[in-house]
Amino acid sequence: MDLIKSPASWLKTYVNAAFQGKEPWQIVSITTSSVLLMVWIYDFLDGDESLVNRGKKTAFKLVKHIPQLRAKVDQVLDETRRNFEDDVTKRTSGVPYLVQLPTTAMSREEIFKALSQNLALGEDGWKSGLASGAVYIHNPALQQLVADVFQISSYTNPLHPDLFPGRYAA
Repeated sequence: MDLIKSPASWLKTYVNAAFQGKEPWQIVSITTSSVLLMVWIYDFLDGDESLVNRGKKTAFKLVKHIPQLRAKVDQVLDETRRNFEDDVTKRTSGVPYLVQLPTTAMSREEIFKALSQNLALGEDGWKSGLASGAVYIHNPALQQLVADVFQISSYTNPLHPDLFPGRYAA
């Protein structure tokens, strides 16, 4: 039992000596700061990524606050945003935007014309493997299968299984 009492007694004496003569608000501030610092250190050391990667990320976050670097980062971000906006403006220049529901229903042909027009705005870079972080297989038979499955099961709602019984077994 002395193995437990001795360190606990030493810790108690040390803490009491450290806070002797302090105002209550100082004790609360020091305790709160210490706890928050320890939680931050624990989270930093116990993360999913390696300590080296987390150190690099933390250093980069701090370095980004240097005014000269912040200005350069802002300049590059502004240029990227402008390029993106210019590209979208150029691509969509002849495409009308529907910002409210039409007063009369669109025909099937009008819907598919608008859909085709919108689909033609982009490039199918995914077919040649240009989708970062994703894998899409260009297989017309698989696309037809997915379309057929969607056609059969598109009108289902898991929030109301009583209205669509038997649609959730698969």
